[in-house]
Amino acid sequence: MDSLEVTWPDGKYQLLTKVKANQVLAISYQNTTNAKPMAKPNPEPFFKEVAAEHAIAYKHTEEDYIDFKNQPLIPHKLSQYGPGLAVGDVNQDGLDDFFVGGSARKTGTIFYQNKNGKFTGKSISSVPNTEDNTGALFFDADNDQDLDLYVATGGNEHLDPQYYLHRLYKNDGKDNFTLDTQALPQIMASGSVVTAADYDKGGDLDLFVGGRNSPKNTPRRGKVACCKIIKVRSGM
Repeated sequence: MDSLEVTWPDGKYQLLTKVKANQVLAISYQNTTNAKPMAKPNPEPFFKEVAAEHAIAYKHTEEDYIDFKNQPLIPHKLSQYGPGLAVGDVNQDGLDDFFVGGSARKTGTIFYQNKNGKFTGKSISSVPNTEDNTGALFFDADNDQDLDLYVATGGNEHLDPQYYLHRLYKNDGKDNFTLDTQALPQIMASGSVVTAADYDKGGDLDLFVGGRNSPKNTPRRGKVACCKIIKVRSGM
């Protein structure tokens, strides 16, 4: 071996030359010298920030809710997992548009792509959110040849299941989205993802909606069953 370089935890450096193979080396810190300047790697990044170039004026903000006041044993916050993101050609101009979900007191926004590569944002509702949009999907829910929007609701702030009601917004074909309160069963659970596929081979799209956590609930080992749910009162 031509050389062997050793760098110690304090930065000091040691160089061994003409090292023979098939031996066990005893390397002593006493033989070190001052630290050798090491060139810092400067790899080319895979991505770069281009939001300003494409006129995407968006910044997601979350409520500073402290999950640990109610659930001190969880490993990390469960209330800041938004926003959900969905991509599709909403206005059928051959360009990809995208939806970014909102958070409490902020509505979700659809960004329409223009031919120059810039985007124009439009809120899907005039009513501010009271919940987090953690999952989203564009798909043709009513077979009218345009994209509708499913929004999965998640988070961990609220105990009342009404705050986790999932929503379907129908597209009227002119890029106007209206909440359809009758289209979905009452899914009132903290969700994380939604995706579509023809699961039963019936010729239409079926939905998989993934859950995440049970807000303000903690599993406890029981005597008979593995676990049972302990509900925590709001405000504790």
